[in-house]
Amino acid sequence: MTHIGHSEKVFVMKRLLLILILTLSFQTLVKADDIKDFQIEGISLGDSLLDFYSEKKINNNLEDWFLPKYSVAVFEEQRGIYDEIQLIYKTKDKKYTIVGISALKFTDPKYCLEKIDSVTSEIKSIFSKKITIRKKKTSKHPGDKSGKSKVTDIVFKLKKNKDLIIVACYDWSKKTEYWDNLRISIRTKEYDKHISR
Repeated sequence: MTHIGHSEKVFVMKRLLLILILTLSFQTLVKADDIKDFQIEGISLGDSLLDFYSEKKINNNLEDWFLPKYSVAVFEEQRGIYDEIQLIYKTKDKKYTIVGISALKFTDPKYCLEKIDSVTSEIKSIFSKKITIRKKKTSKHPGDKSGKSKVTDIVFKLKKNKDLIIVACYDWSKKTEYWDNLRISIRTKEYDKHISR
């Protein structure tokens, strides 16, 4: 009988976990004709944040990353297959309409990078000619002045309304307070334009 060591078990589990993440993510995309049909753990662009969290909980979890125009509510909790979810809305919007969603799964970037090309193929086959694709790109994260934190991403833009789907691997420097992660994001074109200045 072959015995598997602890490190090998961790390796196998990480690979299986990442495959599971990507498989479940694409199940939400299969029926998607519009960005609002794309759900991350049951949440879509255009939904009200109040349908998922109380106003008190939202206010207790706000980050000031994109103020004053946009507010970001960050929930570091297990929600389905993800470890953290970030929900963005216009700060003055009393309906808390979601304009951006980022779902994070903490994982080693090495395993994330192994899967990012297959992710591209899946999304291309689902949306066919409805999207344009910005090829895989690795860049330094502007939030880390040391230049040691990197983001590798592929951006899919819907031709119809220019909203986006982004699949990314975040490889943070050990000196930052953040965890390496696989991140799937959906954004309205207006929100993306604001944060991409």
